[in-house]
Order: sequence, then C-alpha cells, then structure tokens
Amino acid sequence: MYWASVAASVPGRRHLREGLPCQDAALAAGAPRSFLVLADGRGSARRSEIGAEAACRVVAEFAGANGVLLQDTLDHPDHERAGTLWPLMKDLLFQMILTRHRGLAERCSLPPAELEHTLLMALIGERRMAWVHVGDGALVVEQNGELAVLSGPERGEFANQTCFVGEKTKAQQIRGGLSLIDKVTGIAAMSDGAAERLVNSQNNQITPGLAKIMQCVREGSFGRREMLRFLTETFWEPEVQDDRALAVLAAQPTTGREKPPAKPVSPPATAAPSTASILPGVPGAAPGAREGRGGEMPGLGSSPRETGPLTATDSEDPPGETLCQSNFSRYRPVADNAVVSWRQYIIHAFPCLWEFKYILSALIAGLLIGIFAGRSANLGYPAISPEVLAQTLELLDRELRN
Repeated sequence: MYWASVAASVPGRRHLREGLPCQDAALAAGAPRSFLVLADGRGSARRSEIGAEAACRVVAEFAGANGVLLQDTLDHPDHERAGTLWPLMKDLLFQMILTRHRGLAERCSLPPAELEHTLLMALIGERRMAWVHVGDGALVVEQNGELAVLSGPERGEFANQTCFVGEKTKAQQIRGGLSLIDKVTGIAAMSDGAAERLVNSQNNQITPGLAKIMQCVREGSFGRREMLRFLTETFWEPEVQDDRALAVLAAQPTTGREKPPAKPVSPPATAAPSTASILPGVPGAAPGAREGRGGEMPGLGSSPRETGPLTATDSEDPPGETLCQSNFSRYRPVADNAVVSWRQYIIHAFPCLWEFKYILSALIAGLLIGIFAGRSANLGYPAISPEVLAQTLELLDRELRN
C-alpha cells in the first residue's frame, strides 16, 4: 500500500502583525517509510520555531534510516514482540529530539526551554502504525470511510495551557501507541490553530471537509499548493489568529506487483479542486465551531509563508548552522507556493496598511463628531459630553473591526 502525503504550515494574523515567524512546522512523506510529523512552538519561547523544525527533521531522519528497531516494531508479524519494542522506540525517538534540542541551544546560546514545542507524529508500517502526541492539536484517523479523533489536545492546569516537548516533560504527558494498519485509510495531524476550525473541541466531531481533503490527496489533486491555499483561505480569520499547520497521509492501494512511485507526482494547478467544494456550506467549520455573523467567516487569509514540509536537502544540513540565523527571509511569501489575490498580497506584504485602515476610519469619525459638537455649542444646542464622544468612538471602532 502506497501513502500519498502533503503538509504545510502558515503564520497567523497575530504573528504577521508582530513581525514574528511561523512557529508551526509540518512534514509528511509517503516513501520509503511513510510518516507525518507536526510541531507547534511554544508561543512564549523566543525561538520555538527552531525546536519545532528540528523535531520534524529528527522524525524524518528516524523514518528514513528504517532501522531494525523500527522494522521489528511496525513490520514484524509477532504482535507481542512489537508491543515489547514499542516503549523502547518511543523513548529513543524522544531522547533523539531532546539531544537535538541541546545541540541547537548550545549553538544558539539559548536555554533549551526556549525551543519547546508540541509534537504530533505517526509512523506507518506494513502491519502497524505508531503514533506519539505531546500537547495540544489533534491526530485524526480515517477507518472504513469514517473519521475519528485518535488523540485530542491535552490541557494543563488552566484552559489555555498545555504541555510541551522539553527537559521537564513527564512520562505520562507522552501519549502514544500501536494500532493495526489494515483498516486505516487516512491520517491527519493538525496544530491547535487548524484544529479550532476542523475539530469541535466539545464533542470531538470532525468537519466532513477533512475526509474530502484526504480523498483529494489520495487522487493526487490536492498537493502542497492546494494545502497552502486552503490554510490561507479567508474563513479562518478573524476567529483564528494562531499559526496553522496540517499534515495528511492518504492510502492508495496497489495491486499485483505494481511498485509505488518513489515520490508523489505534483498535479498541475488547474486540476486543483476549489476549497469551497471541499468544505460546503460554512467552509472549514466543524459542527459546533465558532462562526462569524450570519454564519459567515469574515477576515483575510494568512500569508502563504511557511516552514514546511522540509525537503531532503533541508534534513542534510548540519543542525544549527542555518536554524540559528536571525533572519526571516525563509518566511517571506513565495509566488510559486500559493495563489492569492492582489488585495491579499498587499495586506500580507504590508500588514500595517490593513490595521491603519481602522485607525484612519476612527480618526475621521472622531473629527466629524468633534465638528458637530462644536457647531452644536455655537448654535446653543446642548453640548456633547466627552464621555459620550468616547463611547461613540469605541462603538465605531468595534463595529469597524467586526
């Protein structure tokens, strides 16, 4: 069985406004060892995007090496043997990530805590699938055409807290397991920013659009360009201000002695399905998800800037030599990665212009109200108090932003 793959991540409006890089990273591959991995950097950490990208590289290298431990855990017919080896493989992979963190922290002169991130990953074998989840976000599987949440977000003591991959991670916070692969036809990993629209946090109900995305990935009509376009659609904002990342694997059955291709073939852009057809009705919203006024989802999509998926060339770079550079050139919009309108491009390139629109509108409204107040006083009408002016300006600003 061959697995088609696609993954991408984009920065949210908040990071664009503050001039910060995307802290999400995602990577997926269908051959030779199928896997997907996604990491969401801790928002309060200074360089968590480095740790997130490094973790994706570690998982890619681990899957690419295809060692004896990995083969015996995922491919061996003895299920009892696989169950015995699974804790060893999980601990080894986690320690590999922490070791990479320590090396990067030393090169960048940072404490390792500044590289912390969440982690969602799945490794596919001939008989079993291994998965690991630390922190928020969601892992979703498709079995016999039905979607189900394999692992949901883990919260901390408060609602807006979660756990991260780091030196202080507790063993019970590293969730994971082995699942038989015979009935699994699709897997998706998403950061909390993407899960906010795709999975209902109250009842774990999944938007039907995710099944359609998996089907399009399976058919070869939904590649990296289409994923970036989907993640930058207008329906995500203003509710979702966070970075968004999504990685998908979709099974393609092979018959006879047919060999799967070495890498998935990227389809032409004209063959891409419309995201409106993928998510009918209110696009992108799982039942029960937050909606805008009248069921609409206003707001502009994020920039097509992204950090993943990483290529084989990226994984061959010595760790730390490129990741520690303090420039954000890698996050600039690339015309070949997504198709955006001229309005989106201007706003993404100069986000301050979009914010300035609200400020200018409020200033004009305040000037008109001030002129009216002055004329009212000169004509003997009751003067407008400063409190009323302030309330009116606040109301106008709120309406403009909505």
